Amino acid sequence: MSAEEPKRSAMLDYLGEIDYTVLQMDDYVESYARKLVDIGVLTEKRIDDCRHIGFAVTSNCSMILSWNFRHIVRVKTINGVRFVSSIFGYNEIGIYSPSMIVKGDELDE
Repeated sequence: MSAEEPKRSAMLDYLGEIDYTVLQMDDYVESYARKLVDIGVLTEKRIDDCRHIGFAVTSNCSMILSWNFRHIVRVKTINGVRFVSSIFGYNEIGIYSPSMIVKGDELDE
């Protein structure tokens, strides 16, 4: 984990409060991540972001929540993930910032 203190400790403490599953890297995740790089959604330098997305998609998560606006929560990535998911036959996954979930859709107000 590359977060700096005190954020790192707070995040690790929070993990003790939630129920989660540790996933292992497999060929499906790696293949998905490589396809994102191959078609130019993200670069090789961002392979860990691609794997993060690959884990979520191949594990049938319904959404990814991320503050990573530079690489993950952006239209190019969202559209690329939809495309790659359709190629591999995975369900579509939503990609959102946490504030979108907490605050809801401001257009409904």
